[in-house]
Amino acid sequence: MPSCNIDARNRYTSRIRQCKQWQEAIWLFSRLAPNSLRADEVSYGSLISACGKGGQWTLATTSLRAARLQGLQEDIISYNSAISTCGKEFEWKDAIGELAAVALRQLEADRISFNSAIGACGQAGHWESAVTLMDKLVRKFQANVITMNSVISACAEPGQWQAALVTLVHLELGRIEADIISHNSCMNACSKASQWQLALSILRGLQVLGLQANVISYVSAIDACDRSFKWEEAIAVLEELTRSNLKAETMCFNSSISACAKAHQWQLALELIQTLEVSGLRSNTISFNSVMSAAGDASLWQMVLSFMPMLSQRHLMPDIISYNCCMNACGRAVQWQLAVHFLAKIESARLKATEISFSSAISACEYGLKWQMAVCLLSLMDLRRLWANVVVLNSAISVCSQAGSWQAGLSLLAEIRHRHLQPDLISFNSAIAACVTKAQWQVAVCLMAEIQESRLQADEVSYNTLTLVCAARECRGGQWHSALFLLALMESRSIVIKKKTFESVIDACMWAGQRPMALLLTDDLETKARHWLTKGMDKTSAGVLAEAVDRPGGTLGDAEQVRRHEQVGSVPPSAVELPLVKCASQML
Repeated sequence: MPSCNIDARNRYTSRIRQCKQWQEAIWLFSRLAPNSLRADEVSYGSLISACGKGGQWTLATTSLRAARLQGLQEDIISYNSAISTCGKEFEWKDAIGELAAVALRQLEADRISFNSAIGACGQAGHWESAVTLMDKLVRKFQANVITMNSVISACAEPGQWQAALVTLVHLELGRIEADIISHNSCMNACSKASQWQLALSILRGLQVLGLQANVISYVSAIDACDRSFKWEEAIAVLEELTRSNLKAETMCFNSSISACAKAHQWQLALELIQTLEVSGLRSNTISFNSVMSAAGDASLWQMVLSFMPMLSQRHLMPDIISYNCCMNACGRAVQWQLAVHFLAKIESARLKATEISFSSAISACEYGLKWQMAVCLLSLMDLRRLWANVVVLNSAISVCSQAGSWQAGLSLLAEIRHRHLQPDLISFNSAIAACVTKAQWQVAVCLMAEIQESRLQADEVSYNTLTLVCAARECRGGQWHSALFLLALMESRSIVIKKKTFESVIDACMWAGQRPMALLLTDDLETKARHWLTKGMDKTSAGVLAEAVDRPGGTLGDAEQVRRHEQVGSVPPSAVELPLVKCASQML
């Protein structure tokens, strides 16, 4: 190449290197070919560096590959720039790939190469890869504090506090002086793992090591207390910060406010916001969201709503969490109309409703017994392509249950399976409860059988609710014997029998003309019922009941032999259908 062309190329390369904007660097590089100039290793290196500074990892790695295709021998500086850029953009796999390419190009990776790749893994929270790279580095070079800090930082994100502390110890053993970044990263790892005692110990030990704590140190310590629900300790650290020469930041107060809110100390959280603003700091939406959440949990729905205009007065925009707090508070206060209103306002605020938003609104409908609205909101979730989980669907089933719409409740239970989800015990219990109003005892018995088939453990709610279905007034006492059998089953399993359940069974016995049995249950409910269930049944009676349950095709109608033996009842009950017998057999 003529010397004039070399000089021209060098001028372009120098201008590319001096570019502050990556777009300008690309434009200058693109002018080489039209001017009959051939890019060399230095030109590509300058372009890669410019793209790296601009955070354009794709362009940096593409330029590196283009240089290889041109048959150029890139230097380690170009690779280091590309690896560093990948790290800044959380592209840890590409960073490791470029580090591997260094060896393939017969180049010698230096400490900067490894540190950049370790930093990339740290940014993405892939601590195992960071530790592996550190092991490779120490075989060739002496690790420095930058290396160790990158590894500790990698351990911090996933909360690998043990690995972070071990790395900090390695620093001391390797005679590498740990700096404030090392200790802050360790505190951050402890914070993510809710190890608040360790975080505070590291903070207290800084002075002994001759290190000066900074604001980040205190933020990590307060955050650790927040995550561990230690609101008193969080405030103590905040007070220590305010007494120091450091200027507390809003995030320090926000972590303390959050800690108080989680402990239901909403008054104290509100005082901290006032202290924050008096200190000359600016509160933000996060500050108020924590207080709104705590006030909502305390059923102070009007107070929660009053914070919305406060945000506007401070020129703060409510976010989706703010609206969710309002809907949650309204739901707890049976203000379902307001909850749905705030759900609609999310759209006008140009925010996107989340699964939590709809879940809060559906829960509000549960408190307000508006099952039709709950079902509509579920349909709206599908239209918005939001995933309704079992918890959301359970809320909708519960609404139908309390409103007495057993068909809708069963439909939603089937919908859980249709969505390839697994119904839990709450799903079945809510569906059984939906059968109480219309006394759909056959359906309730089948649901109890499904609980057994699903390998779930029926609880006291399951048994008491099923008994209420069998003893419901709509049955007019027709299933009084089934209700008595369930009482016996609960007694044998030491399951708590609720007073309402006893009273319903007594009522069913009265409807069936079983006055002696009703009086027996009424006279000291628990004692007399236990007497009938244990002492009142001799071996012959118990055998008849067991035979009725175990015999294929048998019915609990045979249990009337027990009643005749005891000469308590006078009206023979109708036979309970096969589903209850099968269910009873499984339960026994």
